[in-house]
Amino acid sequence: MSSKIFSAIKDLDIKDIASRAAWTAAQAFLAVLLFTAEPILDLLFSGDPTGLYALTITTVIAGAAAGLSAVKTILLSVIADIKQKSV
Repeated sequence: MSSKIFSAIKDLDIKDIASRAAWTAAQAFLAVLLFTAEPILDLLFSGDPTGLYALTITTVIAGAAAGLSAVKTILLSVIADIKQKSV
């Protein structure tokens, strides 16, 4: 069983995983950015440090979303590959 898992991991399409994770990160970043636009604009134009906190939170949420997307894509790819090799 472990040889099937290692074989499935070796066959992962890293470019597909990276592109899906990047797209998810961009979507999450833009979605959160819309909710935190005012503090970020205050940071840019008046130097209010609250905007930096909002921008940091936005970036962290986007990174977490990208990581979850990558993990999901990897798990689905490995499971599909193992099922295909078992048949």
